[in-house]
Amino acid sequence: MAKDIQVVVTGASGFVAKNVRKYLSDNNIKLISISRNDFKKFKNEIKIITKNYDEKIISSKLKNSDALIHLVGIGKQTVDNDYNFINTELTKKIINLCK
Repeated sequence: MAKDIQVVVTGASGFVAKNVRKYLSDNNIKLISISRNDFKKFKNEIKIITKNYDEKIISSKLKNSDALIHLVGIGKQTVDNDYNFINTELTKKIINLCK
């Protein structure tokens, strides 16, 4: 019997992620979806809400998955947001947790 594929989607509450998650769910792919904000859960999906993408919460989920679709990002920089942290440091952190 073939192993079920498990995919992690970050930025799960965003527009693109919502559509990716729906497609994967409709095709019976097991999902672990992570976001800072609440979102509607689809079938075959584990929902994780974490404000800072806490390593303790997500590391075991990432290591036991077959694929990562990382959809976290900020499109424009303002004085109030940390553009560099979100777009580079968080991405590096997520990649390292997958190893």
